[in-house]
Order: sequence, then structure tokens, then C-alpha cells
Amino acid sequence: MIAAHGGNTKAVSVYGQESEPATYRLCKMNLAVRGISYNLGDNDYKKTNKVQAMKFEEML
Repeated sequence: MIAAHGGNTKAVSVYGQESEPATYRLCKMNLAVRGISYNLGDNDYKKTNKVQAMKFEEML
């Protein structure tokens, strides 16, 4: 995905949710270390689905 944007991590934003606290923290750390913009919500996946109404270029 980064390569498709010319290797520019600033041209990519990651949105998502995760129900496992440890995975949530690892994901945030991984994206921050790579300088990738992200919005992972506040780890309340079981309460609300915040990305349901959004449109995405790619989904994993």
C-alpha cells in the first residue's frame, strides 16, 4: 500500500478498530514508528463500529 503511494507514508492514513487491548497497542506503536497517520478509535470495538459508514480505498 505504501509503495502504491510512491513510498510516501504521509500520503496514507490507517483507520481501524481492534477488540484485543494488546493488539491495539501494538498496532498503534507499529504505525507511529513508521510515521503513518492513523485513527484507531478508543478501543471500544464491542460498543460501537466507528468505521462502518466510512469509504476506503483498501481494506485489510
